[in-house]
Amino acid sequence: MVDENLKTAVLNDNLIIFVGAGCSIPLNYPSWITLVGEILDHFIQDDSPSAILDFTKLKNQLENNLKSPLDILTLLENDITAGNAYRIKSKEMVYDLFSKVKSENNFSSENHKLMWNICSKNYYYKL
Repeated sequence: MVDENLKTAVLNDNLIIFVGAGCSIPLNYPSWITLVGEILDHFIQDDSPSAILDFTKLKNQLENNLKSPLDILTLLENDITAGNAYRIKSKEMVYDLFSKVKSENNFSSENHKLMWNICSKNYYYKL
């Protein structure tokens, strides 16, 4: 049995669905933790002598749930010596990854199609 308020919201085109980032995993997008881990992996491989942040330690903290993905990204962004460069590189990596997944994916998930079609007001923003 479906709640009447939900039916009314769908019929009146007033329903907004909020889903977590994990919803896109079946479409081959990485989880939030995996995405931030990949960003850290890049910085670990590209470690410069002037880097103040210990990227390996941050990755360990991420993997052991000692810091959240948002905590890690905030530390990168707020780094005094290279925060802007880290932010720019992270955005480039996310954009490249999403573009790659989008080009390789046919978006055939039935759940995603249902969510997309439940409301005629679909909003899509590019990075």
